[in-house]
Amino acid sequence: MDDQVTHESLRFRFDVRETKNPLEGMAEWIGKIEGCPVLYDPGKQRGKMLIDLVKASGADGVVFVQTKFCDPDEYDYVPLKKMLDDEGIPSLRLEVDQQGYNYEQVRTAVETFCSILY
Repeated sequence: MDDQVTHESLRFRFDVRETKNPLEGMAEWIGKIEGCPVLYDPGKQRGKMLIDLVKASGADGVVFVQTKFCDPDEYDYVPLKKMLDDEGIPSLRLEVDQQGYNYEQVRTAVETFCSILY
C-alpha cells in the first residue's frame, strides 16, 4: 500500500539539496516533483505513476480522496480515471468537505467499492 498524497509523501520522496542560495535548492526540488496535480504535467505522469504503483504493490484498486472545489485534482481526475480504466484498474472517487462531520455517504461508497473488489 502506498499513496500519492500531494502534501504528504509526494513532497517527501527526496531531500532538498543544500545550496548557497536556499531559493535555488527549493526551485531545483520543486522541478523534480513528478505526478503533482498542482504542477505542470502535460504528459500526465501521475497516471503512469499510479498504474505503476498499483502493479508494484499488488493493490486491488485506487481511491481518490478529493476536497470539494479543489480544481487541480478535479481537472486531473478525468484523464487519470481513463488511464486506470484502460488498464482494468478499479477506482473510487470520494469528495470530502473540510468542514464536514457526517461521513455516512463516504462510508457507504467505500463499503460498496470493497464489496465490488472482493
